[in-house]
Amino acid sequence: MAGRTVLIAGGAGGMGLATGLRLAADGERIALADLPGPKLDAAVAKIVATGADAVGLPLDIRSVAACRDVVAKAKDWGGGIDILVNAAG
Repeated sequence: MAGRTVLIAGGAGGMGLATGLRLAADGERIALADLPGPKLDAAVAKIVATGADAVGLPLDIRSVAACRDVVAKAKDWGGGIDILVNAAG
């Protein structure tokens, strides 16, 4: 069932990025949420390079307000969130 929107907290590296790449290969739309900076930018570029639709959302997971903001932005971008992956930490 391709075309679902996936929000991955901790998506800029490790298991989060690997999960994003795998789901992107299946045709899912990937929203990567992680600390702002070049690591997040590179992760988004890596997924986009596969031909998938992806966006980077800066997130400090320690802030409840920041988490709410990222969820709202991901919902706006993808028309909702179908899959949530917590790989932060």
